[in-house]
Amino acid sequence: MLRSGSNLAVETEKDRTRRFSPTSIVYWLRLSAGILAGILYNVLLIVTGLQGIDVGTLGMISVGVSVYAVTVLLVKYVLGFGPTELKGPNKPITHGLGTFIIWTLFTSILLYTIWNGPHLSPGQ
Repeated sequence: MLRSGSNLAVETEKDRTRRFSPTSIVYWLRLSAGILAGILYNVLLIVTGLQGIDVGTLGMISVGVSVYAVTVLLVKYVLGFGPTELKGPNKPITHGLGTFIIWTLFTSILLYTIWNGPHLSPGQ
């Protein structure tokens, strides 16, 4: 039997359907996009045969900025998260930026090393 003044909260339908907070959704979206950007960069290297530090750096920056721009559009217009949901005026743009950069670099370096690493013959 419930007494008045009980701290038992009534769970609404909206609370049950939203399992993740908007900040968590944006974070995981940007992490996934960083992995995708690293994969796309390596595919771009394989398909086009780009070589050189300056061309490779320009390619990495171009792929990264393009994929990140798509995530900003997804957050703002598809998911509908604005400054109020993400708790800050620039958060739809900046939330998860560091994670995106780190995972883009990690994925691209790992895949580049796997696909283009030293090819040693047996006995070396």
